[in-house]
Amino acid sequence: MRIALVETVGVLVCEISLECEEDGDDEGCGSQEVQERRERKISKLFDLLLERFCDASGYVRLKVLQTISKLLE
Repeated sequence: MRIALVETVGVLVCEISLECEEDGDDEGCGSQEVQERRERKISKLFDLLLERFCDASGYVRLKVLQTISKLLE
């Protein structure tokens, strides 16, 4: 269950970061307020990933590392 949560958080971070490109705004990623909201969402999701990195299970910690490495690609 916790591993699935980590995977889902990774997918959400990816989707939120790609929203900017899909919007097709000429102004980049929309208004400053919209950009700040996206950044806050992504920051909170990364905080959740870091919390899971402190999990007792080595499998969950491994999945966190795999998820972060996929996001960095």
